[in-house]
Amino acid sequence: MTVRDAGLADDHWKKYFDPDEIEEILANASTTMIISGDYPVHVRLLCQPHSAPTVLIGSSLLGYGLEQARWQLPFFRAGFNVLQFDFPGIGQSGGPRGGCTVTDWVRAWDDATAFGHARFGSPLYGMGVAEDGLTCG
Repeated sequence: MTVRDAGLADDHWKKYFDPDEIEEILANASTTMIISGDYPVHVRLLCQPHSAPTVLIGSSLLGYGLEQARWQLPFFRAGFNVLQFDFPGIGQSGGPRGGCTVTDWVRAWDDATAFGHARFGSPLYGMGVAEDGLTCG
């Protein structure tokens, strides 16, 4: 299930971007959902029109993925697919707000990775957000 405007009803996220970035996000992003454990997990995709490596990005624990698109866009511009997901209980994913356990977090990474491999194949690179910036895995 892919919906072009899911999660865009609230314009709150736009305050983080300039008009050109907003236009680029709206023109290139689509959303879908996967199930992780008992929760629906929100997934945002920036897809290349050809086979390409993919960067898998988990949201931070303080915000949701759309707010963090500024550092996702350079990967897309460089030719990568971008698969970003919000952890259960955070952002646009289901689950009790702020109630994501370590088990939920690990399961969401595993499920998003499996979805990414099924959708895009390999290679798939994982990234996350730490309190002090990006981390790679």
